[in-house]
Parts: sequence; structure tokens; C-alpha cells
Amino acid sequence: MKKKVKISKVPPKGWPTEEEWKKIEKNFKEEDVYQILSPKASPVDRIKYKLCEEFVRYCNEHELNQRELAVKLGVGEARVSEIVHYKYQRFTIDKLIMLLSIIKPNLKFKVA
Repeated sequence: MKKKVKISKVPPKGWPTEEEWKKIEKNFKEEDVYQILSPKASPVDRIKYKLCEEFVRYCNEHELNQRELAVKLGVGEARVSEIVHYKYQRFTIDKLIMLLSIIKPNLKFKVA
């Protein structure tokens, strides 16, 4: 006997609403691929991943597309695309922090 799967129309607490998801998806092309952090990722890769999350969060909060973010950061759109799609291998931690400090000058870091 198969159990019925119940699908909720309301997202769990803290999750984006359907409207917010549509805004997020609008900012990124369908063919762009996001890199997923491996469970075996090094501490350096974990830090870079978290830094990339901050750029994505900033774009979503300020409703910016990649071109607009590139202008703010003073870098090319291709570099911004790499950041927001978590392709952080071409970046050093200090480069990501330097770029992030342009848009979030008061951001504080905590090392645990």
C-alpha cells in the first residue's frame, strides 16, 4: 500500500516564498550551473563557498542582476558569474573578501 505524499502550499519557516523564488530565478540563466559544495570540501573551499553565498544574498536583497553587481564591484560579468555560481576555484579568499568589502563594508567575520 503506497502512502500519499502531502505537498504543502506554504513553504517552511525561513524558506523563500514562491514570489521570492521567481525573483531569484529571474536573475540567473537556466543554462548556468551552480557548483555544490562537497561534504569532503577543504576548510578553504568551505570559506570560499560561504563568501560566494554573501554575494548571492546581496544580489537577492538588492534585486541586482549580474551585470549590475559587476558594475558595483568594478569587475567583468564573467567574474561575477563565477562567484554567484559558486565556481570559486579561480579566486583566493583574500580576493573574495576584497570584493565583498566593496558591497558590504561593515561585514564581520567569525572563525569558529
